[in-house]
Amino acid sequence: LTADNALYPNPNVHLIVENFTDHYYFIGRLVGKAIFENILVDLPLAEFFLAKLLVDRASAHYLKSLDPVLYRNLLYLRDYSGDVSDLGLDFTTVSNDLGETRVVELKPNGRNIPVTNENRLEYIQRLADLKLNTQIKKQCAAFREGLNSVVPIMWLKLFNHKELQVIIGGDTQEIDLSDLRAHTVYGGEFTADHPTIILFWKILHRFTDVQKKQLLKFVTSCSRPPLLGFKNLI
Repeated sequence: LTADNALYPNPNVHLIVENFTDHYYFIGRLVGKAIFENILVDLPLAEFFLAKLLVDRASAHYLKSLDPVLYRNLLYLRDYSGDVSDLGLDFTTVSNDLGETRVVELKPNGRNIPVTNENRLEYIQRLADLKLNTQIKKQCAAFREGLNSVVPIMWLKLFNHKELQVIIGGDTQEIDLSDLRAHTVYGGEFTADHPTIILFWKILHRFTDVQKKQLLKFVTSCSRPPLLGFKNLI
């Protein structure tokens, strides 16, 4: 999870699951099928991951959506007015692999290359690229391939990453109860005029937005209304 609870591939999944690419391919196909069938899924994906689905590689500014603290630190380094070599940095970073730390070189012989005023932009770019692209390259490629097998990526490139999230998980718009009521199908002895149903709608109109979303998630598995209205659920 990112700092704002958005999802992205686990960089350490190769240490846990041997055939992890098959899993990500399958998940990509599931998301593609949901998009194709116009079914919303409550799947908040990280901005940088959504961007990678559209353009393959995420640029450094997307690091803010993955690790805000690291992003601010790199901005500080970029704008540092003193002698960067005084900070004691080199072209390495520390990786945490399921509790085991190891030093990762950002370039060949990186542990022996100090970060200076002259090469700090290269350091920033390489570190961001490691976090956003290299560590999850295989996972993203498999997910993207699975998605593309159902919905061609070239079609999705008509949208930006924020619009793609709306297509996958819906918008945060207010739930239209009149639309929901007009397209509700009753079963058994219940009809629109049944006293229990009338009471149900009266109570529902008193719900807060949070309660309405909770009810919608219970019924449809997604807390956001369908993009094209509730008629699409029938």
